Formats: sequence, C-alpha cells, structure tokens
Amino acid sequence: MNVIACQKGKGWHHVQLDHVTKLEKTWNYENKEHSVHVFFGTLRDGRNTPVVITNVYIQGAGATRVIDSNCDVWENVFTSTNKDDGNAYYAYLKKHGFCRVDN
Repeated sequence: MNVIACQKGKGWHHVQLDHVTKLEKTWNYENKEHSVHVFFGTLRDGRNTPVVITNVYIQGAGATRVIDSNCDVWENVFTSTNKDDGNAYYAYLKKHGFCRVDN
C-alpha cells in the first residue's frame, strides 16, 4: 500500500507499506469535517520495519494539527514502533473513538 506521510525534516512523501491496518476517526466542528487516519504496517525497506503513520485532515485537505471533541490533539506522525507499543497504541485509539476501516 502506498501511504503519504510527513517525515520531520523531509516533508510529505509516499511510503510503501505492507501488512497495513488502518484506523480512522471523523467528526464535524464548525461545519467542517475533521479526520485522523492512522496506519500500522511494515516498511517495504528490506528490513520490514514496523511503523505508525498518522495523518490529519480538515475538509479532506492535509492539516498540521486537529483537536477532537475529547480535547485530544492529533498531529501528523511518522515513527517506528514495536509490537507491544503498537498494540498498546491501537487499543488506546480504539478507546478514543477510532474505527478500523478496510484498505
């Protein structure tokens, strides 16, 4: 799967992922749709590095930061992870209203 990601110091670029699980949260605020998309997967880098990529949007356009109705702040993130941390973050997101979506 090809996912766009914002990497610190490099800006936006496309990243190739395998074994992808996607979670999403969408809400309306001031008549504008806000959404957060979180991708769990492994980089197609020859080492299968596990990563988490978070992208935030307002009205379908990339944004820097959004705040949801729980006052949680969501920002663009591209980071490596491990199985335990990834599973804990997945559970956290599910408790905060994220739903798994088919790719």
